[in-house]
Amino acid sequence: MLGPTRELTDQIARVVKALGHVAKCSSAVANAGGGLGEQGRALERGVDVLVATPARAWALAKSGALSLGDVSVCVLDEADTLCDASGNGKGGFKAEVAPLLAALRARDKKRATEAAEREEAEGGETTPLPPSFPLPRPCEFVLVAATVGGQSRRSLLSDFPGAKSAEASTLHRGAPGARHEFVKLGGRDRLVVLSEVVGAAASKKAKSSSSSSPRRVIVFANTIASARAAAHALDEAGMSPLSVHGEVPPAERASALEVFSSSAANPSPSSAAARILVCTDLAARGLDIGESGVDAVVNADFPRNAEDYLHRAGRTARGAGGLLFSSSNNSPSSPSPPPTQQKGAVISLVGGNEREKTLAARLAHALSTNQSVEGISGDKRDRPPTAKPRPETLARRAAESLAAKNKRRGVRGAARHGGGGGEEGGEAGGGIKRRPRSVRQTSTKR
Repeated sequence: MLGPTRELTDQIARVVKALGHVAKCSSAVANAGGGLGEQGRALERGVDVLVATPARAWALAKSGALSLGDVSVCVLDEADTLCDASGNGKGGFKAEVAPLLAALRARDKKRATEAAEREEAEGGETTPLPPSFPLPRPCEFVLVAATVGGQSRRSLLSDFPGAKSAEASTLHRGAPGARHEFVKLGGRDRLVVLSEVVGAAASKKAKSSSSSSPRRVIVFANTIASARAAAHALDEAGMSPLSVHGEVPPAERASALEVFSSSAANPSPSSAAARILVCTDLAARGLDIGESGVDAVVNADFPRNAEDYLHRAGRTARGAGGLLFSSSNNSPSSPSPPPTQQKGAVISLVGGNEREKTLAARLAHALSTNQSVEGISGDKRDRPPTAKPRPETLARRAAESLAAKNKRRGVRGAARHGGGGGEEGGEAGGGIKRRPRSVRQTSTKR
């Protein structure tokens, strides 16, 4: 099983290990969190399930510790990210996954060729194998993704032609039970508004009196520089946030996520303020934060696309029911009363950029009406899917346009293009109007 990041593979490995006690299967994890030699020795003892990042799995295969000939199923978690070649802020892991996929496919092709040659050498008759003989099977690829729209879908179909899909009814829809709020900056300083929004979200009382766990807020930024600026602003406001991004060492990232996920009822003063996590999209995909989850997600930078918005929003309101929506242009220090069914909040700061405002408006409409956000972009030239005409409307318009063109052509032109003549058509050629020659056309040169 392949995952894009160390944090996600560690989480998957914990789940697989817990299931292994019931399913009676062994497992191991391979990522940058351990040494190559140590992980290779674990594979030598034999495992049923290996959870790894693509780069570490390929390194183990090249060293001989991982035998790709024994792989029967390859699962790609967050497949749209693993098969993304462009990056676009999401990783661009395709270059790391490609060697593994090529090796597995080359192995299957070689086995099929050898089987065909053996059958041809035996005169078209195959020797039956005993029941206990393990018959090699082609590797089966299983792709798992929360969003597979647009470019991601085309990329997956090109890499895995003929793949069968199974989609949930909630695909590309907002996180159930979350309140989506869009706060327009209106010329105000983004970091000042961010401090107010995060402070208000972190200080809200839990609705259930039985809940004694501290509130958790995740702040997302588009770049490492923006994440560092947001963390500095929140630290100056006395909130002491934790940080998870590409410039934070892996050990510190793991420690920050562990502290953030802690469900201690009475944390120490130093960790009480550490329930705010500032991160890039490194933490947006797949991570599940503790049993009590995340109370609010704040987008310090508006996501680049609708898919990234859904992944960020998915960190809160996990397992909740119902969808709630609100929009605010007022100061975040005086938010509107939350709905009674609210299970989490997604608060996004919207600046003055036209692409940002367009994307925010279209997402707000889709989320408030519980529509799919697939295909929504911030480009005004690209109309959202809900605003596009239906196929039958397009077909009717095309037929009407063709009929209008044929009517203007007359009998002879319509005959050449397979359409009926105009009202003046009548007899063959009798109703064709000819444009009179102008005086300039009939004049002679001097």
